[in-house]
Amino acid sequence: MKISGIPTYIKSTAAHTFTPQRVEGLRRGIKSAMPFIGTVAASAVLYNVSPDFKAAVDQVREFAGEHQRLSETASGAFFLGGYPDFLAQRTQGGKFNYKRFAGMTAFGALNGGVFIRELYDALNYYIPDNSVSLLAETLKQHPTWLNTHLYNLLQPLIPHQVIAAAETKLALDQTSWCALFYSLYYCAVNLIEGKPWKPFFSSLRHKVFDETLPKCWKYWWLFGGQIVYLSPNDLRVYEACFLSIIWFSIMSNMAFKSSETK
Repeated sequence: MKISGIPTYIKSTAAHTFTPQRVEGLRRGIKSAMPFIGTVAASAVLYNVSPDFKAAVDQVREFAGEHQRLSETASGAFFLGGYPDFLAQRTQGGKFNYKRFAGMTAFGALNGGVFIRELYDALNYYIPDNSVSLLAETLKQHPTWLNTHLYNLLQPLIPHQVIAAAETKLALDQTSWCALFYSLYYCAVNLIEGKPWKPFFSSLRHKVFDETLPKCWKYWWLFGGQIVYLSPNDLRVYEACFLSIIWFSIMSNMAFKSSETK
């Protein structure tokens, strides 16, 4: 492309991307998100300046720690289902679909309380943060020619083994798990909409592998997942919930787009 053509290309791309309908939808979505953003910002300030507010929040955190499954289920219902769908519906405009909202809230609770908690626990069990040290120690105890060379290769990785374990977990998450999860997600959407299953299954592979996973990898593999898997295991569900507000708003918009335009 010639240099002189770049401004024209940028203008045409911007005109195609930021259509009046999309800009208006984005404005509605941001407006709907402002109360939540304001509440989070105010809470962060109050937590640092008000001893009474800090004490109340600490009590909630203590309760969440004592009732982890319950609190993660509640967080999933709000952050992974209900609130993202609320923002998506506000962005799309039109009459609010309460059946869709209730269905996505229920799926979010199942996701936070069961799916990703079991996923994180399993990955943490089979790939602990000190897995490189454990493997190196095993090789050292069985000093064959091959094991000795592998042991020498692993030594430089030991200081960075937490990062290595996190990246391994994230890779398994984004490949093996995500394909299954988004299949379940679209099944839930189809159930909520009450549509026939035969045409749904014929298009499921395209929805998951062609439409969803490439977008997922751009957000989670490059950004969100790095934060989640480098955090303590007991906090991962909560961090995934918070980071999922934007992502599941996009997912809800994508999943219900075809039905909203009919």
